[in-house]
Amino acid sequence: MKEYLGNQLDTILNLVENVINYDKQEALHDFRVALRRFLTVFNIIVKVQEPPVSIQQSVNLFKNIRSSSNKLRDLEVLKENILNHNFDTEFGEKGKSNLLIIIDRKIHKEHEELLEILLNANLEETVKNFREYISNLQIQIDLSSYIKKFSKRIKKAFSEDPNDDTIHMIRVNFKKIRYIIEMTKNDDDIINSIKNLQDLLGRYNDLRIGISILNTIPEEKIVMNKSYLYVVGYLEASFLYKKLELRRKVFENSNKLIKLIKNYNRPFTH
Repeated sequence: MKEYLGNQLDTILNLVENVINYDKQEALHDFRVALRRFLTVFNIIVKVQEPPVSIQQSVNLFKNIRSSSNKLRDLEVLKENILNHNFDTEFGEKGKSNLLIIIDRKIHKEHEELLEILLNANLEETVKNFREYISNLQIQIDLSSYIKKFSKRIKKAFSEDPNDDTIHMIRVNFKKIRYIIEMTKNDDDIINSIKNLQDLLGRYNDLRIGISILNTIPEEKIVMNKSYLYVVGYLEASFLYKKLELRRKVFENSNKLIKLIKNYNRPFTH
């Protein structure tokens, strides 16, 4: 566990300059993954042993960075989805161009906000403090109990006809299970199975957030034109249709994976 957490801290520190400069898009993805992995495992430690106030403040800083980077990433995915839609008419392409201008403005704004957080964060000192705290930990945790806990949440959610928020929760808990298994044992079959379902859940969530962003844009008092409104309406309808198809696939693949995780669930400690 200590080695795993240390590796995530290395990744965060190594990639922060690329994220600040915004010169490598994959750097933002890898940076965010390392943040999620670290917080998932460290939050388990926190439940067993309460950290000092200074460490909890560092956890809150990481969560703030994660939240800000999520907003930036969501806009980037929406932009990509818009670019992938081709309209047959000049009217539609004009609306698409107008929408992309607005999305680019939003991306710039979110990057500026993330940049401000990172430049004021003193990440080198934060990572150093985390390392010192983790190296001195003297605890053992039954991680299988957390896999069981997250699995129960997923199973219960699927049994209750999940809505958008619940499906997002399912996705988050599958990620937590995957990170624990990646850290503790090399089980490619179950890891790949979770990744495949996460891909469906991730695309579903991207469409959900994309619709939400498109719904908020008209509220910003931007001058509208008919071509712009046409494109927004078209994209919302298209995203909704794709969401329904992805929801069906998620349900088809979930039961088998839940059983696979249940069979995997055996005691081990770190």
